[in-house]
Amino acid sequence: MITLGVDVGTTHTKVLALDVEAGRTLALTSAATPVVRDAAGEAHRPAQVLETVLELTASVVGQLPAGSQPRALCVASVGEEVVLIDATGAPIGDAITWYDPRGLDEAAAFMAGPGGDLPLSRRWPPDATFSIFKLLWLREHAAEQLAAASTWTDLGDFVLRGLGGELVMDWSHASRAGGFDLAARTWDPATVEAIDIRPAFPRLVPGMTPIGRLSRTVAAAIGLPSEVTLVTGGHDHLCAAFGAGLRSTRELFLSAGTSEAHLSLLADPLEGEAAAHVDQGCYVDERTWYA
Repeated sequence: MITLGVDVGTTHTKVLALDVEAGRTLALTSAATPVVRDAAGEAHRPAQVLETVLELTASVVGQLPAGSQPRALCVASVGEEVVLIDATGAPIGDAITWYDPRGLDEAAAFMAGPGGDLPLSRRWPPDATFSIFKLLWLREHAAEQLAAASTWTDLGDFVLRGLGGELVMDWSHASRAGGFDLAARTWDPATVEAIDIRPAFPRLVPGMTPIGRLSRTVAAAIGLPSEVTLVTGGHDHLCAAFGAGLRSTRELFLSAGTSEAHLSLLADPLEGEAAAHVDQGCYVDERTWYA
């Protein structure tokens, strides 16, 4: 079986075709992930990211041997970034990059105020780069965009939506969003209420969940039949770890890209003092957590 994998990374977006049974890459191509830089900071323009994915996917499909038929397409991406979505499914505005400082002041104010006393915050202290703090920045500095949005999601799941899939967020990206209960694998109602924003939090699904098929328009544009199944991926570090074979709590994975992470799997998430010193979340296998 041939599958297509998309990785929307910080500096580059990659697309590959994989022969799953043989474990062999059939085609691979990449391009710079488009970034918008202005006085406010750095952001990704979601429509441009989607267009880059479409161009790269069409290139990969064109390199496949005659008669090759990809069966599925999956997307990994950077985390923390917020794509606002309107009622028609179109993106609104730009997605602040995960490393941009916008949202850090809002994180400090939230944790010094209503957020600090939330049970979820005490169990798993949120990172200041999490999506909810970018949403709070948008509320203060781009209120018209937030008001026009009906929901939001991460960059990778937005790409899947643009290809024809349902609008969702996978658990591993939700783990980098804030307001996500790691044990229950749901949004925490108290945190969502404290954030107090209009756009609805997206429906959550595990990684590797089929969420639809290529739209006919997209399929025709990239040279594929619309029968290709779209599958949720996850945060790029975690997808890389899974692809490299990380399956055991006895193993350690070093993910060294534009950013670097050391990953270890957990049978259960850490809580209390131990949780204050590591980032944690749901892995992409539906069973374990990562630190």
